[in-house]
Amino acid sequence: MAENTHIGNVGSTNEDLRKKKFGRRGRFSSKNNHTEQTLREMSQPQTCEDNLLEREQRRPFNRPYGEKCEYAISQLSFAPTNELPCLDLKEKKFSGRNRLYIGNIGTGITSEDLEALFKPYGEVSEIFVHKDKCFGFIKLDYYANAVKARKELDGVLLKSRNLKLKLSPSCAIVKVRNLSPFVTSELLLHAFSPFGEVEHATVLVDERGKSTGEGFIDFVRKNSAVQAIQKCRDKCYFLSYALRPVIVEPYDLVDQTVGLSDKHFNRRNNDFYQDRSIGPRLAELGSFEDEYASRWKSLFDLYGQKEEAIRLEFKMERDKLEAQMEYARFEQETETLREQLRARELNKERQKKEWEAKERFAEEEKVRAKAQIRQTEEGLQAKLMRQQKDMELRQEEASLLMQAQNLNSILDTQEHLEYDAPTSSTREMPVKYGSFNSSLSHAGSDGFNQVWKRPAIEGRWIREDLENRGFPSKRRRF
Repeated sequence: MAENTHIGNVGSTNEDLRKKKFGRRGRFSSKNNHTEQTLREMSQPQTCEDNLLEREQRRPFNRPYGEKCEYAISQLSFAPTNELPCLDLKEKKFSGRNRLYIGNIGTGITSEDLEALFKPYGEVSEIFVHKDKCFGFIKLDYYANAVKARKELDGVLLKSRNLKLKLSPSCAIVKVRNLSPFVTSELLLHAFSPFGEVEHATVLVDERGKSTGEGFIDFVRKNSAVQAIQKCRDKCYFLSYALRPVIVEPYDLVDQTVGLSDKHFNRRNNDFYQDRSIGPRLAELGSFEDEYASRWKSLFDLYGQKEEAIRLEFKMERDKLEAQMEYARFEQETETLREQLRARELNKERQKKEWEAKERFAEEEKVRAKAQIRQTEEGLQAKLMRQQKDMELRQEEASLLMQAQNLNSILDTQEHLEYDAPTSSTREMPVKYGSFNSSLSHAGSDGFNQVWKRPAIEGRWIREDLENRGFPSKRRRF
């Protein structure tokens, strides 16, 4: 049958193997889902701060146990503790104090036998049997049922062995000392809950109902108690405003309801029979027994006196330390206020310097802006003046040009009126008029100045070279 199952597993498809490896609850799938979720959170810029806060809140749970406790304690210091919820006085099932120790167990006794034996007294759990050392443990649902089972089944015969039952001391209970008078059971539970789940927390009181400065905390797990002891030993842990660090010590709660019983005592010892050979009696005055009994009383009186002296000395030292602590606190608060005042004055001076610097900068900017505006205005005025001068010069040149043109036109008109200068069509024509005393300059195609002259005899125009005659050529200006 097993062989067929093995063959069937070998013949599974790749899809099944992939599902087994990357299934919804697989290690690789959860890692990939976490990576996808992180990328999805980072891709949303509108909720970036919220995601950072959530990741910061989830981060302590990925740290070691000691860092988790410190982070949880740091979260408690932000809020006051004057309004705490009331304690739940309802007993929890299967708490640590409901555990029974079973001794003198035979090798033939099994966990089923113990379950059948304790089942009439309530629900049972966590049955443990060590056959080599002949002992075991069992846990019942409620403390009353555990006490009843211990009372009725202690010494009962099971498979020719008389069982020895007693309440097992819990290793998860710690004792807390040096509590301030205002620390209650609720505050004690609230302060030590970061170390782990707490089943019960109690602050002891005297006959007048005042706190004795001591208390007990019952954790669910032993590791929580060990961590609380270690942290409070390495560092100073304060529960309130008072600078009184708590002293946390392990505590073994021993069942004192029955104490030492004769049936649990070893009767094979000879000293037992010797001590029990004489019953209770009163010593006669002046006898040997009375003398040594008085010494015993004196020894216990000395112990009581020293204990009372130590208690009084401890009380005096405690009051002295509290007075010194209050004075130091006052000095520290005063120095803190002074530091704050100095810091405020420095801040005011810094702000004043900043305001003065800003004011100087504003004045400089104002002067700079005025200078720039003035420079700009001067540049604009100079530019306008240059443009105006250029315009006047152009107008003057235009007027001079117009005058020159007018003058030239007048001169041309006068010349045409006074002289009838020949043209290419009239040079060869006979002239009916007389000779002229002046000549008209004309630029020929052969490149030298020529003068056309009309003699009175022939009546035709003739050309002569003026340069050969020594007369300069005329130039007309426009």
